[in-house]
Amino acid sequence: MERAYDTLATPGKRRRRTSECSSPMTPEVRRAAAMEPLRLAAELGALAASTARHPRFASKELYGPLLSTEEDWLVLASKPGRGFSPKIIALDVEMCERDGEQRPVSAAIVSFSIPEGERVLFQGLVDPGIDNETVDWKTEFHGITPEMLETARRSGDLFTVNDVRAILAAEWDDLTFLAGHRLCGDLNVLKIKGPALRRRAIDTMLLHWTPTEPAPGLATLVRATVRHNALADARATMEVVLDDLAALQDSLAEPANRAPRPKKKNNNNNNHNHVAAATAQVTLSIAERHVGRLIGKRGSTLDAIRAKVDDARCVIHIDARGDPDKPSAKRRVRVEANEVDLVKRCLLIIMTYVPDIAAECRSAQRSLANGGDPPHTAPPAVSKEDT
Repeated sequence: MERAYDTLATPGKRRRRTSECSSPMTPEVRRAAAMEPLRLAAELGALAASTARHPRFASKELYGPLLSTEEDWLVLASKPGRGFSPKIIALDVEMCERDGEQRPVSAAIVSFSIPEGERVLFQGLVDPGIDNETVDWKTEFHGITPEMLETARRSGDLFTVNDVRAILAAEWDDLTFLAGHRLCGDLNVLKIKGPALRRRAIDTMLLHWTPTEPAPGLATLVRATVRHNALADARATMEVVLDDLAALQDSLAEPANRAPRPKKKNNNNNNHNHVAAATAQVTLSIAERHVGRLIGKRGSTLDAIRAKVDDARCVIHIDARGDPDKPSAKRRVRVEANEVDLVKRCLLIIMTYVPDIAAECRSAQRSLANGGDPPHTAPPAVSKEDT
């Protein structure tokens, strides 16, 4: 089967396609290829939805400017799909810079679909359309020099931005998902945009970027070292996407391992078995308005804090008796464990997630130096008849 860029290639380039486009069948590729097309489409849609739900997705630094239409840009619009199987297209562009504006110097496009597996649709040097006198070529990152571009120009091996866009446009349809690591940067230099990115973009940076951590680099998400080679980076991005697909498969096949933590029953016989051995505890008195931030939507923040502590011996109790009619009302939060260091660690993590109660957490840390709170005694159970 001919590659998408064969229509642009000279006979010499066509002869080299076999060596350029060969790709090993990794375990991730084999596992994705075994999926049913409808399930693959559902899982890819879930990854795209997770990308679009990220708080930074529509920011002006990322995808915000790319969600509209504009003249002289390739707009990703609705286009009937060919067949019934979805397709992933991983894109990577290496760049230079002039006066703060980034321009492409090389690009690679890799696709994956169930009937065809992985294919290299394009790999080559790209004309940045600028002279070499006032340019930061960033050769130290990708190894491409202006001399290499000039040599490629003379031999007819230098492509234009329009060539790359034409290949992507020919492959794009309603069953296509675009993948990349900080994909918005690659789309911006190629002048590609469209509202469809809300439903078809899979950005591995956003998928693995948590609110309390810096944005992850591609090298931290793959097993191999990323060397700023467009083809290697596109394949590495594809590997991350296929790994994420495998994780989604596992979460459906084994829901017990990834399901939300079940709520504990209010049973006095079991409620304080692990607390009875607590030797260190502190009590925070926080404003009623901060309690919701500590708990999070459906307990998400509290679960994240517990996961960060990663130790069942550290327990966080929130007093349920508050007065919602009084904005200045206080709520007690008790942190206890059988080691002082565990309590300190939990307080630090709470401060990271809820900075508004940092002062209360620091005060609790100081109280630990004085021995902390006295051991907690569980209150007697109150029956419905008593109320």
